[in-house]
This record gives sequence, structure tokens and C-alpha cells, in this order.
Amino acid sequence: MFKNFIIILFVSFIFCGCMPSEIKTNHQNNIVKQNMINRSLINIGNTYRINKKYQSIKNGNNYTIAFIGSSAFIEDEQGNSVANIAYDKIKNLFGKKAKFDLINFSVNGTNSEFGNIMLNQEVLSKLPDLIFVDYAVFDGHEQDDRENFEALIRSCLEQENEPQVVIFINSKSDSNQKQDFMEQIARYYNLPVINTSTAFLPEISAGRMNSNEIFYDNQISDSGKEYIADFCVNYFKNAVKNNKDKSYITPPSMYTNLLVINPKLITARNLNSENDGSYIRTNINNKIFKNSIQYLSNTKNLPFIFILEANNIYLIAPVSKDRHDVFEILINGKKTKEFSNYSELSEKDIPKVFKVYSSNKVEKVAIAIQLKENENETNIDNISNFEFWGVAYTKNELKNY
Repeated sequence: MFKNFIIILFVSFIFCGCMPSEIKTNHQNNIVKQNMINRSLINIGNTYRINKKYQSIKNGNNYTIAFIGSSAFIEDEQGNSVANIAYDKIKNLFGKKAKFDLINFSVNGTNSEFGNIMLNQEVLSKLPDLIFVDYAVFDGHEQDDRENFEALIRSCLEQENEPQVVIFINSKSDSNQKQDFMEQIARYYNLPVINTSTAFLPEISAGRMNSNEIFYDNQISDSGKEYIADFCVNYFKNAVKNNKDKSYITPPSMYTNLLVINPKLITARNLNSENDGSYIRTNINNKIFKNSIQYLSNTKNLPFIFILEANNIYLIAPVSKDRHDVFEILINGKKTKEFSNYSELSEKDIPKVFKVYSSNKVEKVAIAIQLKENENETNIDNISNFEFWGVAYTKNELKNY
């Protein structure tokens, strides 16, 4: 009898000694996760627009969620992404009968200048109701970055269907983002801000979380995707609970020189030229651009020339570690700039925007593109793989928006 009692007591000790530890660990993990979720939403912003359509979703009307950016929402090789996970989680809040659509225009390595150019074609034309914007990792601090980011935000806000815009500030693998001007713009427009650095960094610094749980090889891990998706869902839940705003009015612009708003895209196929020179138009296998204007060997490096009436003109060309050309821009026959298509960011081609012309006035200008001759090379044809995928332009006079 006593022996049986000892055995029972021993078994009870084993289970009772282990289980509280496991429960405690799970409880601590849940607290850490919830703290990160709470910290991620650093500004809820005006909630009028999201609540205006909340009842409409419950009534069975269609609701479209868009993600546009350069890092957090990118699909991995298996097709998984923060965008897909967050979309599913928000949709599941309304049950199986809810009618939702997903737009994910996220291109790795790009900035808000590229997003601003592609916005109408890839996002706004599909009338999204909720737009998450993520460009903090690859935007810089120049005036062009600030103006293009604000122009993108204003273009979204000024849509007739009144989408809700959420500023998403993602971090690099060191959990250190630096685009403070995005948060400033968001607060000026009274928009929600989600910040992954604010969420992750305290846990990583305190040793409660390893950065490898979130990032690996500068990519977001599967667990990191789940966390970040929860940040998006957390905003949605909090915004619909906070139904206090009765209107939203878009304020005047922060930057009076918003000449970059609403750029027009001309693809390689549709670009009219005065002279194709040493270039040929060809089809390419690309998810975004289906045509390219490529340098053609053995044609004496003749310039490609086109004419546009504009105040800003941009060239969209692929850059990568495998490209080493320098190309020159001539405006009305005079050389003004030169650029390189080399980039240390990726071994794969990344679309990059090159501003080749800028003015406060709308003028008709002739743009010539030609390769720069390298004094150390006897034949430029042996080294060139230069091409470009399109041109964009704005036609705005200087004024306040």
C-alpha cells in the first residue's frame, strides 16, 4: 500500500512538476506576442473610411484589400506572403459568405518612386477599399523620396471610392528602419501606422526573441510572416472598434512642390520614337513588363530618341549585379546625366526608376539615350546587355495641391 502510494506520488510529481513549466512558457510566449502586436500599431489614425465600409462587408458586399510595397509583402518561392496570410485572416473575421478580393503588387528592391508610377495601373484601377503601403526599406531620405511617397499617398486618398490607407513601416533584418519622414507624413494625414521595428526590437534587445525567428538571409521567416500578418489584422480590429470619426478630409500637401503626382506610364511597346538607333523592341518574360527596348550589337552605338511634353520624365530599366553598363542622357542634344545599371542588391533584375528630366514647367523635350563608351574597351558590343522597359512622365505645373 505504501509502495503504491509512493509510486502515485512520484508520478504526480513528474506531471505536476513539468506541466506548470510548459503552461508558464506558453503563457509567456502569448504575452510576448500580444505585446508585440500592441506595439506594432503606433497610430490608429482617422477611422472614418474603414468604418464606412465595415457594415457593407457584413451585408455581403465585395471588399478589396491591396498591398503595395517592396519588402514585407513579397511572395516567397512557395507563393506564401504576409499579404496572403493577413488577407485570409481578415476575411475569416466575416465568415465563409464574405466577398473579398486581394491585390498584391509588391516588387522586391523597388521604392515609392516606382510604386507611384505603377499605382494607377496595378492597384487603383481595381478600386481597393483598404491599402497597405510598404516602402520604408528601400526609400532614401532625398526630397524625391519624400515627394513620391506623399504623391502615392495622396493619389490613394483622392480616389472617388475613398479607400483607407495604412502606412506600413517595415525593417531590415537588424530591426532598424530609418524612414521617419513616412511616419511624419502619416501623422500629418492622420493615417494609421504599423511599425515592425517598434514591435520586434524590444523583444530582440531583451533576449526574449532571437532575430532568426523573424528574419533569415534578409528574408522574413514563416513565423515572421505570421507575426506581421497579425499586426495588419490587429489594426483592422482596433479600427472598427474605434468608430468615433464622422468624416475624413484630405489636408493640403506637406510638400508644395508636388509635381510628381499621377505619373503616366508608357511601356516599351507603346513608346513612340523619333529614331530607334541601336535598339530593338522585343518580348520578355517578366511579370510586369512584357516588352523591352534592348541595345542591338554591331550598330555603332546610335542613340534611341523620343520626344515628350512633360515636367518630369523617368526611365524604367532593370538593374542587377550582372549588369555593368553606363548610359548617358541627352536633353535636346546636350548631355545632362549618366547612370549605371549595376546594383549590388540582387543577382536578379530589379526594375529601377531613373529620373532623366525634371522641370517646374511643362515643356516639349527630346530625350536621347546612348551607352557611354568605355575608354578601356575597344568594342562596346562585347560587354553590353543594356535595355529599358518603359518610360513614365508627369505633366504638372508648379502649384499647391
